[in-house]
Amino acid sequence: MLALYSGFPAALHGQLAMIMQRMLARPGATLIHCTAGKDRTGFLVAILLSALGTNRDDVLGNYLQSRGRTNPAARAATEHLACARTGLALPDAAIDRLMSVDEAYLAASFAAIDREFAGIERYLLSAGITVADLGALAARLTG
Repeated sequence: MLALYSGFPAALHGQLAMIMQRMLARPGATLIHCTAGKDRTGFLVAILLSALGTNRDDVLGNYLQSRGRTNPAARAATEHLACARTGLALPDAAIDRLMSVDEAYLAASFAAIDREFAGIERYLLSAGITVADLGALAARLTG
């Protein structure tokens, strides 16, 4: 999980500007989701909160609110995907780990951003998100 989260900044870097533009182009709410709703979704929401200037402790607290929430359909989908990709029937403990959130996971993403991009602002700018985009996002989500 730490390797997965460490790879999110690079893996999603090329999609951030498109996501931002879609959010800004459409009125109303934006649905952000993935299979379990905690990994890619958690990372993206953490990036959006960070883009708004939310401190990392509060971003982490938001992410950790998913801890202990269970969704049987998401668990079954995660188990199916994991087994299909590995060719193995994974034990319940492995599926539990895949379905969990942990402070260290998101910390690994931020460590990669700090190491590879010298911080969240440079990460966002290098992804093609402009200062004007950030202002529009702030107005849209807090205004």
